[in-house]
Amino acid sequence: MHLKTDVSKWRMTWVWNTGRCGSTLMHRMLSTQDETLASLTEPFWFDQLAHKAHTDLDADGDGQPARAGTHQHAPTPTRTLTHQSRTNISHQNLTPGATTEADLVKLVHACHVLEYGQLVKHAQLGLRKNVPSMFIMNPKGFGHRLIEYVHRAFPVYGSISNSGELENPYGTVDDPKADPWPIRHIFMYRSCAKVVESFGSIFSKEGPPPKPKGGGPPPKPTPASEAMKQAAASGVAASGTPKHPLAARLTGGWMDCMLHWMELTGRVDGPTMGLSGVDSLRRYDATTAEPFAKGTDQFEEGSHMTIRMEEYVTKDLDKRKSQVVEILKFVNFVDDADLLHARDVGAAMKAFETHSQAGSAMEKSSAVTGAKFLDPKAVGEVEAYINLIPALEAVGGSNAVLPGSLGTDK
Repeated sequence: MHLKTDVSKWRMTWVWNTGRCGSTLMHRMLSTQDETLASLTEPFWFDQLAHKAHTDLDADGDGQPARAGTHQHAPTPTRTLTHQSRTNISHQNLTPGATTEADLVKLVHACHVLEYGQLVKHAQLGLRKNVPSMFIMNPKGFGHRLIEYVHRAFPVYGSISNSGELENPYGTVDDPKADPWPIRHIFMYRSCAKVVESFGSIFSKEGPPPKPKGGGPPPKPTPASEAMKQAAASGVAASGTPKHPLAARLTGGWMDCMLHWMELTGRVDGPTMGLSGVDSLRRYDATTAEPFAKGTDQFEEGSHMTIRMEEYVTKDLDKRKSQVVEILKFVNFVDDADLLHARDVGAAMKAFETHSQAGSAMEKSSAVTGAKFLDPKAVGEVEAYINLIPALEAVGGSNAVLPGSLGTDK
């Protein structure tokens, strides 16, 4: 079947998260809105691309991994208006040899279009009741490594030609030819000690984490590792990483995710985080075609929402409903709650009545089994380690409450 779908009409939202923070419940809640909205959670290809983004990519196409100071910024890919089959992506022109940053941007673009296009195809074949025009992507906790690649794969401004090419890719909002690509971002988080406890109580049954395999490109510096270096250089007395290897790895992942989001939403600038010396990929500023300036250019105002788990799952049903309405407005790209159907709000609220992980191995955390992973001393190690980074300590450390989080007075 030859399928044509106007990608320029799609509206896309990504739910970045720390893990164990209600993101699966968010997916189930949004899956109740199936008339025009489709929610996808943790596709395997997204995991693989996120892992690739964490390695030292070939930035200049010379077949060798990039080194400090050599990263170049990839051209913005065109929008794809015709979706046919998974084999018809030759127009992406992937670079032979080592994976380049430009290749990864193209793959991010192609995989999203192909994945969402399959849902449109299912509707046209009668396998799905409605044709979706709004799509939600819910990656795993480490998926935040692809945020900048997503921004470059789906540029904010630019107009579409009849042939499907992206014209005026660096237009401005004042340019009448500019056609904003409607994309938004949600970030969900939870206390680090609770995330480590929840993940650890499940994964510790599998034994210690495997040691990294040798060979392959080296990993990129992370926000947490660079911030920790700066803290040490400034004379902060290091208390050391949590002693349990799995707790240390989970804590580091939480810190990376939080610091990354704080940077991109302007809650802290690059130098404060310790990122001033990091040569890492950043998105284009759509109005100037200049690379992302750390601590200067963040997400566009109104394009992002931050949600802490404690508020999201509040037992106060009036508050919960109020927040559900705000979330539905956000992902539906509407400003007026009256544009939402009462039945949709009711269906979303009903999603909270069932454990989002029911029937899966991820349900068997210590909250269910009672078998604790962290003892009080280990919790203290996690909290002390996080507080070594001033930017995280300033928002509450392990028990962070990010300014502007939905339902808080911060």
